[in-house]
Amino acid sequence: MVVGQALKDIICWPRPPEPPVVKLEKRFNLEYGMPSTHSMVGVTVPLAVMFFTHNRYEYELPYAVLLTATWSSLVCLSRLYMGMHSVLDVIAGVSLASVLLATLLPWIDTIDEILVNNSFSPLLVVVVGLTLGLLYPPIDKFSTTRADTTNVIGIWAGVYIGYWLNVQMGYMKGPLQPPPYKIILPGISGCGFMLMRMCIGIAIAYATKAITKALTYPVLCRINNLDRSDPRSMCKLAVELPYRFLVYGTVAFNVVFTSTRVFTIMHIEREMWYTEV
Repeated sequence: MVVGQALKDIICWPRPPEPPVVKLEKRFNLEYGMPSTHSMVGVTVPLAVMFFTHNRYEYELPYAVLLTATWSSLVCLSRLYMGMHSVLDVIAGVSLASVLLATLLPWIDTIDEILVNNSFSPLLVVVVGLTLGLLYPPIDKFSTTRADTTNVIGIWAGVYIGYWLNVQMGYMKGPLQPPPYKIILPGISGCGFMLMRMCIGIAIAYATKAITKALTYPVLCRINNLDRSDPRSMCKLAVELPYRFLVYGTVAFNVVFTSTRVFTIMHIEREMWYTEV
């Protein structure tokens, strides 16, 4: 996401003109189009899921390949149908995602091991996240690219810090038996607990977002001597970067750590973290 969004603001390749296309998704119209980050994510996520689960869970690999190819194709084709990208944008996105996957996937377990077990992991995650935000290319017009990228970086940081704390406090432990594992489908009570966890988790996420937004934005505007009622204040890097990093990082942390503690107190937690998809 970071690489794709940054390349958009470096290449500055406009989206397809309207007409001849009809753009059905106006929110991203102010962004540049090359490469298609939706196509990148649409390829990266299902391929990564298949890569990390095919030797861990018991399922037929051909079906997983078919599902992955279908998912990726539908996402890529939807960007053409929505009028938001050209064929070249989509091809570039798929190609870039493939290169990044081939480069990074062999190292993910090593990186994960460091970030989960190192005592300085939270500090490292915060420093890397803020550095990526600071190094984002300057933009010549208002765009959602930098904002969305900072959101993603904040979520990544919050997830890893929450994950790290779960492991360090002994709440999340490795499996007792080696893989592969059977995929356990929930029963009626399991579905009920799942629904309860989802509702409580969403409530915690929304409450966290509302509270952190109300607290951080006025403080950052005051620190930078900006008028918080002026929409242009949010576009300032000194406000936008820490604001979005803190808000979405806190939301992700509470989803990964705080909500799971609430589930445990309520006795609706997942019984096994390592045997569910």
